[in-house]
Amino acid sequence: MEFHRASLPETIAALRSGELDLVAYITEIIRRVEATDAEIRALLPEPGRRERLLADARALLEKYPDPAGRPPLFGIPVGVKDLLHVDGMETRAGSYLPPGPLTGPEGSLVRQIKALGGIILGKTETDEFAHSEPPVTRNPRNLKHSPGGSSAGSAAASAVGISPITIGTQTFRSIIGPASFCGTMGYKPSWNTVPSDGVVYMCESVDTLGFLAQDLPSIVTAAELLAGIVPTPGLMRPILGFPVNVGNAALTPDAAVALDAQLAALKAAGFEVRRIPVFSGAYLAEAGRQIGQLLPYEMVRTHREWFPKYAHLYRSRTHDSLVHGRQVTDAQYAEAKAFQAEHRRKIEALMDDNGIDLWVLPGTNGPAPENYYVTGWGEQTASWSLAGLASLVFPAGFADNGLPLGLQFIPRYGADADLLAWAAFIEPVFAAVRQQLYPAP
Repeated sequence: MEFHRASLPETIAALRSGELDLVAYITEIIRRVEATDAEIRALLPEPGRRERLLADARALLEKYPDPAGRPPLFGIPVGVKDLLHVDGMETRAGSYLPPGPLTGPEGSLVRQIKALGGIILGKTETDEFAHSEPPVTRNPRNLKHSPGGSSAGSAAASAVGISPITIGTQTFRSIIGPASFCGTMGYKPSWNTVPSDGVVYMCESVDTLGFLAQDLPSIVTAAELLAGIVPTPGLMRPILGFPVNVGNAALTPDAAVALDAQLAALKAAGFEVRRIPVFSGAYLAEAGRQIGQLLPYEMVRTHREWFPKYAHLYRSRTHDSLVHGRQVTDAQYAEAKAFQAEHRRKIEALMDDNGIDLWVLPGTNGPAPENYYVTGWGEQTASWSLAGLASLVFPAGFADNGLPLGLQFIPRYGADADLLAWAAFIEPVFAAVRQQLYPAP
């Protein structure tokens, strides 16, 4: 498998200055796609992709011949998860439904990418409607293992370097999980920070658009340009809190050993890590029950026109969730929404009481599982996503089988600018892992 370093700020600088010829660069990206995507299947098939990309590149050069006037994302190929609508491209959402009824107008994020000079590389593969039926994507680190879900294609495209920044979405694990499995960084902003219009929702009260890339500067650049999130200047090193709860028991043995090493590395680098008892098993079970009401209820709203016509085309897990969602009452949904709001308050009260800035915990329970039927687990992500909190995951170690392991950092709701600033303190701790995953050419 080919892996290429792909730095968003470095590529931007080279393309805007003319040091890197845009047509030559896009030609190389096409070559990388043709060399890798038959195996990893990160992108939806697109007849004529080569011709479209080259035409887009030449049009940009014609529009911006003077390097001084080139826009911030000039010529950057961006992989876009196939839940987002893109003009001229079908939306399939990982399903067998006909694309016509699913396709809608472009949303704000895609329009912003184009307005800044970005080129849509293609649609990236996803679980069926971002739920749990696995996509066709394979993990580039080991083709026999899951790439995660549901932003599988975006994570795989980032990992092999066919796109220096990709767009994903997360409901309960869909950016952090695939990033952890494929050895990339993943940034899931606070809920409702990035406009999410022009998207096929799974659970609108939780769904969040975010970014996947190989390194922190790429994530920060994307956040600044596409979400207006600029790292807060002048912050001190954050105080970290490790949540001690029943979810720790879900870790695989090698992931638990790696976690101890990761926390020790943070302490050795000067971070204070406080072990904080958080939620009981009974409370987390209640959170799971409330998610089981919130998610299918909102899924039914998204699919209200499609499901009656195409129920026979839905795969079994998605079908069963929609059937269940039709039985969730308005009162049960209101209860779930109230729990969601109170859950966020409880998490932030724990941060206040214990004087911490960021939670630190594994990105997933362990390395990518073998086979594709299981696309991930929610113990390390679901309750935090329910609260709408941001998360940033670093590749931070390796399992016994050599597959990468992620470590995530979670701030208070809305503290995304602080999170990206604090990340600059964290990145050097795990720089050796990134170098191993993406060796210098």
